[in-house]
Amino acid sequence: MEDPTTMHTIETTETSGTHTFTVGHPPLDEIRRWTQKKVIEYLERQSFFSTQVDEDDLKILKDQKIGGLSFLGLSQESLMSDGMKRGPAYVIGKHVEELNESAPQGKTARRQMDMEMSASLLHSLLCGMFVICCSGI
Repeated sequence: MEDPTTMHTIETTETSGTHTFTVGHPPLDEIRRWTQKKVIEYLERQSFFSTQVDEDDLKILKDQKIGGLSFLGLSQESLMSDGMKRGPAYVIGKHVEELNESAPQGKTARRQMDMEMSASLLHSLLCGMFVICCSGI
């Protein structure tokens, strides 16, 4: 049985019938729900892990508490600013880019993810302002 973090079966229906095929990337909406541990496990299973990414690089992701949603927002630049060396930062950043682009709604999903993160930050800010305003009453 295939590991669910590495293989997914997709069915498509056309006028000529139903086709089933397997792709190597999990759906973006599934990745968004991953825990920090699941992100690390996923990276450890990738073919580039043993040759280009090592435990020191994973430690940076653990220290930064990278879960699924933030994983999909990683770039080479952000990884390097967190202290990762250029080589593994490029490999992981490129892989994340491919994940975001591999979904039919790749760019739309990325935009939606950015909006969700912005909404979450706005909510936190408004809650903080409410507490400050109400504490003076």
